Amino acid sequence: MAKMKCAIFYGPMDVRIEKVEVPIPTDDEILVKVKAALTCGSDLKTYRRGHPTMIKPPSPFGHEFSGEVVKIGRNIKSKIKVGDRIVCANTAPCGYCFYCRLGRESMCENLIYLNGAYSQYIIVQKRIVEKNTFIIPKDISFEEAALLEPLACVVHGIEESGIMMGDRVAINGAGPIGLMFVKLAGLKGAYIIVSDLSKDRLDTAKKMGARGRIYALGDLGF
Repeated sequence: MAKMKCAIFYGPMDVRIEKVEVPIPTDDEILVKVKAALTCGSDLKTYRRGHPTMIKPPSPFGHEFSGEVVKIGRNIKSKIKVGDRIVCANTAPCGYCFYCRLGRESMCENLIYLNGAYSQYIIVQKRIVEKNTFIIPKDISFEEAALLEPLACVVHGIEESGIMMGDRVAINGAGPIGLMFVKLAGLKGAYIIVSDLSKDRLDTAKKMGARGRIYALGDLGF
């Protein structure tokens, strides 16, 4: 059997890079060659203290990625084909539980998770393939596409907030999510004020369009 490198999560503060067999997809799965994998805040928190639902150790680790389809199970109903460049969300709702019927799919009682992005190949389950897997446009890189899931959260927030040209928008925190809010709120024409504990992050926020900055540990409005 062919071997690959894979990061295995054994518990808090215990992740090991191991050589394991390249997984073989069942009829209800696809096999993807990972091209880019990111570190989400959830990955960091899981590494530090574990996670009650997302991952059960020992388990392949990581969940934000993009890649190329290598094999497709015969029961997969999707337009995706071998060779396609794809990006997957790391969960998929069932579609029939109480919350799904209310349209609150993020609270699905039967949510399934996808782990294993920190490896050379990853198996993606049928439900995730059919509900939350997308072909990457030619003008978007693997690295850019891997950011889809957190970016989608920001897009949702921008849409729900109703930001308009000329609005003054305060963003508390200039981490990855906060910086994406800076960029998208700027595209809406907002005047953006950002607060953070890190001057380096505030400098980045300025480069991305923030007009006002508040250093939460000291001077204001620098």
